[in-house]
Amino acid sequence: MDNMGLSANRKKIVHAVFIATLWNLWNARNNKVFKGVNTNRHVIVKEVKEMSSERIIHMSKFK
Repeated sequence: MDNMGLSANRKKIVHAVFIATLWNLWNARNNKVFKGVNTNRHVIVKEVKEMSSERIIHMSKFK
């Protein structure tokens, strides 16, 4: 299960998406708990996509 059959680049991409997902879910949870604001799941998905793509583009510049 260590490599999951993925290349090093693919592992970095999966990691970037995973971290972006956790971050945005945590943010949505905090907004709900502390501000009483519900975040639409479509907004969360959009933010995950944007954050992931920004991270992947940033990583590709420093190969």
